[in-house]
Amino acid sequence: MTLLFCLALATSCFAQAKSQAGADEPVAVVAGQPIYQQDLMSVAGPSLLDLRKQEFKLKSDALNQVIRKKLIEVEAKKKGLSTEELIKQEVDSKVAEPSDDEAKGYYLAVKSQTTLPFDQIKSQVKQLLKNAEVEQAREQYAGSLRRSFYSPSAPCRPGGLRPGSS
Repeated sequence: MTLLFCLALATSCFAQAKSQAGADEPVAVVAGQPIYQQDLMSVAGPSLLDLRKQEFKLKSDALNQVIRKKLIEVEAKKKGLSTEELIKQEVDSKVAEPSDDEAKGYYLAVKSQTTLPFDQIKSQVKQLLKNAEVEQAREQYAGSLRRSFYSPSAPCRPGGLRPGSS
């Protein structure tokens, strides 16, 4: 997968460099010696590849967030609820409160990071665990909506939407 991504990225970068106007023109001249775009790539190529990977990840994460939001909006509309009501009804209300034992176990695992006694921060630890559970449950719910919306057998139009969906 990584190799495929790198090959696609390298092809894209190469095509972009070729398509730029004046690609065979020097970008600078020093003491009468031209410096070309390909000279820069030999120095900056690895850094540019890392930058492209970061750009791809940011765009991919943003796309997933937008898809998640849209799917939740569609589901809420189907059920006649606001998105907040849907999330509370379908996710948040189903997440159990962490037990004292779970909170104590977490506290012991991270005890080196605090000097406060467990009894003093028990409620904060329980809230931290609850928030983490809620976020995980929300991700799972969004994933289930995504799987139900994007049926593998349904033909897709560009952009991954099934015909008739908007």
